[in-house]
Amino acid sequence: MDEENNNQQSELENNPVSQMEAQIANKTVQQVGNIANNLSHKAKKVAQDAIKAVAKVAVKIAMKLGQIILKVILATAPVSFIVIGVIILAILIYCLYLSVFGGITTVFKNDVQTGDVSTSEIASIYDENTLIGDGDFTITATDDIVQIGKEIHDYINEHNYTYHNGNIMNYPNASQGIDCSAFVTWVLIQYGYTEFEGRSQLSTYDFVCWINGEVGNYDLSKYGWEWESTANATPEPGDLLLKSSPSRHIEIFAGDGVGTYGAGSNHQINATISYENCSTRTIINEGHFDYIIRIK
Repeated sequence: MDEENNNQQSELENNPVSQMEAQIANKTVQQVGNIANNLSHKAKKVAQDAIKAVAKVAVKIAMKLGQIILKVILATAPVSFIVIGVIILAILIYCLYLSVFGGITTVFKNDVQTGDVSTSEIASIYDENTLIGDGDFTITATDDIVQIGKEIHDYINEHNYTYHNGNIMNYPNASQGIDCSAFVTWVLIQYGYTEFEGRSQLSTYDFVCWINGEVGNYDLSKYGWEWESTANATPEPGDLLLKSSPSRHIEIFAGDGVGTYGAGSNHQINATISYENCSTRTIINEGHFDYIIRIK
């Protein structure tokens, strides 16, 4: 039986028709494999081409947006630079103007508004024995407010006083600074208003409150002083010139073509006189003074 099966197998292997069928089958399998490989390569190539196309489009869009942004920057930058430059130049000119004329307490600060302070709190600040005068300071004039202003101004100049905004001080006291309202208060004390001794100085805030019908740290309505607008009246020597805008300031008017005395900045303290040889109208305009205070 086994021998018979072996003979049949040998006949099949040696049969030419069977061999041809086997070759055709093998060739068919190979062709199918090649077709599958080609399809795989084509699919990969299609995917790669699609990715490249998307990447190219994205790059083109990014470059276009970059060009648009660059054009906007180049178109607007000169205008922005010009605006910024003009603002900076205006600030520098304004600061130079303030420095030259010494017409305010400081460039960017107001006189300190001291608010409501009790008499006991104010008195505790001072030593009653050092309020007015010392061994090297005496006032020769007693009834001329301009001359008193000059002598006190000469004193603070010679003793190297420095500007200090919102100052509370003894009179005189070279160890501390001085501001515009402290200087005017000192002059008024020497002029005869001794009730200001041992107390906080008058501030520009007090004068503005008085003009507005209010009461600040002092009730100035009881002194009989008068005020007028610089638009309607002309100051006389000895009047106080008040700037009531936010950078408030006050000085003593010395006369037309003469100038003013004040202590609104280190420049003003170190000068012999402010607005020297200037006309009244120039002083008012340059100092932005809007009120005249006439002291009785």
